[in-house]
Amino acid sequence: MYRPFQDRLERSLQERFALTARPIPAGLEHCQSARGRHPAVARSWCYTCPELRKIRYTYIDAGESAQIFNSVIYPDPRYDLPLLGMDFLSFGSGKNLIVMDFQPLFRDEDYMARYVAPLQGLHDRFPDLAQNLEMKFYDANQYFSPYLLFAKTDGATVSTRGFAAFCEYLDLYWQILGQTLPNDEPAAIARVAQAQRDYDRYSAERDPASGLFSSYFGKEWSERFLHEFLFEEAGGSGAGMIYTKFLEWAIARLESELGLQPYPIPEGFAQKTATVKRGKETGEVTTTSYGASHGKLRQIRAASVDGGSALQVLNFVISPHWDYDLPFFGGDLVTLPGGHLIAMDLQPLFHDEGYRERYSAPAMAVLARYQEALPWGGDFPEEAKPFFSPAFLWTRPTEVTVVETTVFAAFQEYLQVYIDLVKAATPQPDRRPDILAAQHRYQNYRAAKDPARGMLTRFYGAEWTESYIHEFLFDLARVAPPQ
Repeated sequence: MYRPFQDRLERSLQERFALTARPIPAGLEHCQSARGRHPAVARSWCYTCPELRKIRYTYIDAGESAQIFNSVIYPDPRYDLPLLGMDFLSFGSGKNLIVMDFQPLFRDEDYMARYVAPLQGLHDRFPDLAQNLEMKFYDANQYFSPYLLFAKTDGATVSTRGFAAFCEYLDLYWQILGQTLPNDEPAAIARVAQAQRDYDRYSAERDPASGLFSSYFGKEWSERFLHEFLFEEAGGSGAGMIYTKFLEWAIARLESELGLQPYPIPEGFAQKTATVKRGKETGEVTTTSYGASHGKLRQIRAASVDGGSALQVLNFVISPHWDYDLPFFGGDLVTLPGGHLIAMDLQPLFHDEGYRERYSAPAMAVLARYQEALPWGGDFPEEAKPFFSPAFLWTRPTEVTVVETTVFAAFQEYLQVYIDLVKAATPQPDRRPDILAAQHRYQNYRAAKDPARGMLTRFYGAEWTESYIHEFLFDLARVAPPQ
């Protein structure tokens, strides 16, 4: 019943934005239930783009029993626009519910005038869909506008008037987004990001669809769907580590722009969990590995360490193939109880002027944009300096919102610069001996000085840790021994 709505949304997005698929947690993208008299199938889609942090929509098809189409669009936190929320539900042959709104994150007079008042004309053109129905689960004055369309109606009205209103809502939202300038001030970004998290928490606590999902797909799946996908910023049963979105975005962007192949992870390294003592309590620490490759990139790998609130780490390194003089991409992101340690760079193989101009200069503009918001983190070992470029970003933010917003934005920009360099790179087989020698110098230094060695040894023992460092994290000596 709502396939035309989905088709219109998808066409509208594809015509306007450079979409990248946003990963959906395993097991939540598709679910089929044989419960009851009417089997149901839930299918979800999720995308991101520079203007929109998260575009999600879900279609539940239970035949004549139920048809449901739900979508929420979250702007990038540089834009303080309302969320675009839409729900269309049909049960049986006669019960149809329509909900459409620009859901405000703030309610001050200026905000409502800029983003909500333009809805009034559209709202007034569809009085039959503005029925002022009672809200049983939500406060109408929180995250809903005065120009909400909320109606119970028949199927014919849904497919005509409802579809027309849906199209106009989309067009108006894109128009307002196009007229809004991004605000790159860290405080403004943090304010919007926090408001979006508050929205997810509020919605996860009250969403009336939770019971419906459970009736079709079971409570366990439904709780995951609610907390890990629909309202992932809410926390709760599905709360993940802070750097999950960094890795998910990186994989999705690399896949969409370059295309990736698997990279073998040696046996025993894909995931490792240890039980550790924290004072009088015990907890788990899990290290998870990711590996991929590309024709120009020998190894794209990540190691994430999740120790709950006490420890969160993402170590993300891209090692180029030895026929290309590309730098390494390095990202070390660490969260401890006392703050955060952030390092990212396009780590050079050589230091001549031509190399710096080709590979460091493009990232210098990114560094310049973030130097004020992410100030220099202080002293760095002298022996490490040959392995970093002039565009090295090294900072110690104290607020988690800065990591979730400003650091994430910088990470995206650094990686995009690297992807663009990879696309333009041409093979230099005649330089292979020099390139390999430089790559070995880098990897040997990283393997010898890896700051995670002590931490991993405490968790998993020296034997596993040394094997992990030399056979996966920095494995060049294993796959291409020095000549």
